[in-house]
Amino acid sequence: MTTTKQTNNIIKNDDDDDDDGQQLLLDLNLNFRSATSDDIPHCFEIESASYPSDEAATLESLTNRQKYAGEYFILCTTTTTTTITKAKQILGFICGTRCNEFTEESMSEHDKDGRLLAIHSVVIDEQYRRKGIASKMLKRYVQDIIIQEEVLQQQQHHQQQQQQQKEPSSSQPPPIESIVFIAKQNLLGFYVRCGFRVNGTSQIVHGKELWYDLERELQPTITAAVKIKTIGNIRTHPHSDESWFCKTEKFIRPFPEVKPYLEEHKKWVDNLRQTQNICIVSGYRVDEQGKPGGGGLMFVAAKSYKDAYELVSNNDPLIVNKCVDWELNGWIGQVGDISIE
Repeated sequence: MTTTKQTNNIIKNDDDDDDDGQQLLLDLNLNFRSATSDDIPHCFEIESASYPSDEAATLESLTNRQKYAGEYFILCTTTTTTTITKAKQILGFICGTRCNEFTEESMSEHDKDGRLLAIHSVVIDEQYRRKGIASKMLKRYVQDIIIQEEVLQQQQHHQQQQQQQKEPSSSQPPPIESIVFIAKQNLLGFYVRCGFRVNGTSQIVHGKELWYDLERELQPTITAAVKIKTIGNIRTHPHSDESWFCKTEKFIRPFPEVKPYLEEHKKWVDNLRQTQNICIVSGYRVDEQGKPGGGGLMFVAAKSYKDAYELVSNNDPLIVNKCVDWELNGWIGQVGDISIE
């Protein structure tokens, strides 16, 4: 259990769509990634400018949430340049920590084995509100948590099969059962539309207003998915209507700046393999001494060059965050056969 010194642990923002907002949402190229320590000052600016001082998270709270529960601190960004986004690329963020009881005291610490994921903030920069971005960000956040939990349980299931154990490995955290948070009355309809249930008025006191407990249970969905999907179903060959495409790349930013996005890239590839049935493999080239430095190499099976290009260019964290100089080529095997696993 890690203390995060959090006192502002409440969900805080929502938006609804309008016609102009829908058009902006179509024009923006939205991306989602984990926050880094360098992002926190900007997140704090958005938070402080949006809410009363007795509700807004402190810089220390946001810093600790990113430090101790970074996998649950997600940014919504854009690489599209408009009159609004020209100077800013972070549109909003969601952060949370795990706990076993939904109380203000328990939410002041991050328990990596907690059965609940308590969302602390759902924040959209003021100039981007009522444009459909918050709902898209929240739904993506929940989807990523579900995928993360599915992959974790699949890995545990695979370990159990290998080790012939009835209990999950103690090295793996238990699954998240529910996502929980509190919200004000005027925002309840928005969160219900995003798939959450209102459990009633909250016992948590935060600022001067009344809050309501909300919840979305995950365990039944995850359990059902694990029964259907197993590690053995990961594809290692293209379908008959697919071809191989090869992405080569070299870093164009210093490695300390690239490292967090490299971890995001690995998670992205693993999610494609585990949950979307995409045949893909990624790695890096090394020299004669086994040291990296030759650049990255990734193979992906797709029905067309366009499909492969859109998948990679719009979603690969290394590309989205301008970490690499890259190119994509089709690959046609001529001699021999190999299974890429």
